[in-house]
Parts: sequence; structure tokens; C-alpha cells
Amino acid sequence: MENYKDYFKGWITDKGKEYTELRNLYEMADADFDNRFTDKPEEKDESSVGEGAGCASHPNNKLGSFAKHLANFTKNLETLDKNWTSYQKNDSLRKMAHLAKANLLLREGQYRGEHFLDPQEQYRQACIVLEQEYEPGKRDFLNLMLQLHLGKYFCATAKHNQRSDYLRALDEFTEIRRTLEDGADYRLNLWQTHIWLEANMQLGLTLRYLYRLKEAKLCFLHMLVQLTRLRSGHISINPDLDRYIADAKLPVDMTQRLSANDSIYDGYLVETLVQLGIAYQKSRDYDIAQDICAAVLKKDHNNIDAANNLGVCLRKQKVETSFLDHARKNRLSVSGNTDSAYFSQKYSEIFKNLGRRGNRFARLRSIKCKIHDSLSDKDALLQELRDMLDGNPSDHEVCLLQGLLL
Repeated sequence: MENYKDYFKGWITDKGKEYTELRNLYEMADADFDNRFTDKPEEKDESSVGEGAGCASHPNNKLGSFAKHLANFTKNLETLDKNWTSYQKNDSLRKMAHLAKANLLLREGQYRGEHFLDPQEQYRQACIVLEQEYEPGKRDFLNLMLQLHLGKYFCATAKHNQRSDYLRALDEFTEIRRTLEDGADYRLNLWQTHIWLEANMQLGLTLRYLYRLKEAKLCFLHMLVQLTRLRSGHISINPDLDRYIADAKLPVDMTQRLSANDSIYDGYLVETLVQLGIAYQKSRDYDIAQDICAAVLKKDHNNIDAANNLGVCLRKQKVETSFLDHARKNRLSVSGNTDSAYFSQKYSEIFKNLGRRGNRFARLRSIKCKIHDSLSDKDALLQELRDMLDGNPSDHEVCLLQGLLL
């Protein structure tokens, strides 16, 4: 889907070329991360050695997309540092420069983690940059954006360090939401709407990472209700969820206070559905999760997270056929657009195809499927996992899979 998260629109108007430069650097970091998957599977280069040998998107050479994206992060950080002095003219510009740099570092860290490399140094630097300028209690645009990214930092580093960092992320996102909800007399402007929606999204994600699944589902359901009511058009999931959306009474209803358009609400709606589906899958409500995945893929045919989640649901239910074949066999109602290729793939095919495009989750799930297949070459799987650990020896998920084989 098109990029719907333009946080700066409406705030950055007529602020000068330095702000535009920094906005471009911020957005290029997001673009490089969002484009981390190739459009088609890349062939494995058996000669790749060293740090990139374990990365999911071979080949690790100067022409590979993996190397190109890492080079982009490096180049943009160098550009920012080169002009750093010119961005110190006033408090606002200095904060903007710190925000852009923190986003570049966070995105580079996430990109490295996606490709089985150690992201901790990038996360450490991002934290330093954010804490230099964040001022607790202030509710202006730049301060709330710095706080939002500080929460994202804690959430990202918790995957590699202590789970208590998730609690720190939870505090940041909860405070942002509370700050923007205080004062029922005013309508949020566009950037406030973006930050409120993103804080809620990150709050739900953090609750899910903590396995507080009931709270996570409620967070995403409340978002879903409001976004569905705000946008024009109807999206059907299943009878029970459709009724819930129509009849739900919310503890905090922001539908009269948010300010955006259909394309923005639509983007957040799809993202909310994806995360709600994963939360239901984690709580083993596979039928509901599967219905949500189907609703997403009908609307966004190439949604990788929904495809992965659909694959997990099929595997957990021991369905060895595609979603469409399973639906026909069990006389399940499947209406609407079913053009997404993932509807016609078995779960093993979903994981294999997405894994070859550079998707970390799918590649690990594909290996996990092979571990439980008695015909798999266990020595080859062990070597693949060792290659991954070359780039990050402390990768928890890879170490766990290696333990299953040893």
C-alpha cells in the first residue's frame, strides 16, 4: 500500500530548506526499511562469506539489494553528520536533526536484524540521540515524535535484551496517548492524529510482545471500530467481528476528534487488522485469525505479514492444502476478491517464497517446518543456522532453532 504515514504534513509548511532536507532523510530511512524485501526471490550465492553470509537476502555483494540498502543508511547518516553544525541554529531545528538521525539509526538496526546481523550498536546510538533532546512533559510535535521513537527504541531492543524494556516502551506509548486525549474540547490536527494512531498501534504491538494478548486484542479492536466508522465504505471480516464493530461502545471514542482522510484511515485500518489477526493467532483463535488474514489479503493482495500469519494458521491447524482448497473442502464461505497468490499456496510454499525474498519471519518458519520433516537434511539445516549466527551469534530465535536440531 502507498505510504500513508506522512507525519510532517501540515507541520513543516514554510519552515525552510533545512527542515525539508531533514524530512527527506527521515523518510528515506522509512523507505529503505519498507523496501527491504525483493520483488522476486533472489538466488543464493554460495560464495558469500563473512558478515553477510547469514543474511536472508543473498547475494551479499555490491550489486545485491541488501548491500545497497545498508549503503543508503550509511550515506544518509554521513550526509546528516556533514551538515550537523548547520542544523544547530535553534532548538526546533536541532530537535528535528536528532529525530532524523534517530530514525535512520533505528531503521538501520531493524534492517540489520531482519537480515540476521547484530543491530545493537545502531540501537544504542539511537537511544543516545533521542535522550539528548527529549523533554518529558512537553506536547509539541517534535517532542512527541522523539518520545514516540524512544518507545520504538525500547520495543526494538527488548527483542534482543531484557523484556523489561517492553514495559518502558509501554509507558512511553501510554503517555503519548494520554497527552493527546487530554482536553476533550479540541479536535486533533493532522500530525496529532497520526501520532495518536501510531502510539495506539505501537501500544498494541508491545502488549502482544509481552503476551498480554487480551489487552492487545482490545487495543486493536478499539482502533478497528474507530477507523471503520471514520472511513467511507465497508470491510467485512466475519459475522461476529462485523457485529462487534457495529455495536461496540468504547471507553474513549476519538472518532469526532481525529482529522485525516480516507487513504490515511485505510492504511491504519489494514495495519490494525494485520496486528489483530496476529494477536488472535497467538491466542490460538485460528479461525478468527484466518478470517482477518483473508480480509486483509482481499484488500491488499501482497501484504506479507497477513500472508505469513495465514501460513501460521494453516500450519497450526495441520492444513496441508491451500487456504482456498481448505475452504472448499470444509464448505467455508469465501466471498469477494480472492486474487491474492497466497490464497492458492500451501503454508510451506508461503514461507519458502517469502523467505527467499528476504523475509526473516518466513525464512525461520520455513526452517522450523523442515526441522519437523523427517525427510529433511538436518546437517544442511544446521549449516544454514550457523551461517545466520555468523552475523549475530546472540540471535535468540536462531539459537532456539539450532537447539531443536542439536
